[in-house]
Amino acid sequence: MSGPTLAELRAGGQPSAVIDRLNDEHWAGRLYMRRFSPWATWVFARLGWSPNAVTVAFIVCGVAAGVVVAFGGVWSAIAGAILI
Repeated sequence: MSGPTLAELRAGGQPSAVIDRLNDEHWAGRLYMRRFSPWATWVFARLGWSPNAVTVAFIVCGVAAGVVVAFGGVWSAIAGAILI
């Protein structure tokens, strides 16, 4: 499995002009964009998933989390958190 390196992903998807803007987004957005997103992109690119396939998978997980949480209870809350 080949794909872009993490450094290539950071250079293309996280230019310094975007990273240096501290007031343009919520702290959770900065955390997601700066920490989690390049790693997730790297994994899905290595797996050969298209961006549309990743989007559909995340939509399905979000809807499934909503259905699971609707059942109520601690275990459904844990399952919903994992799906999210």
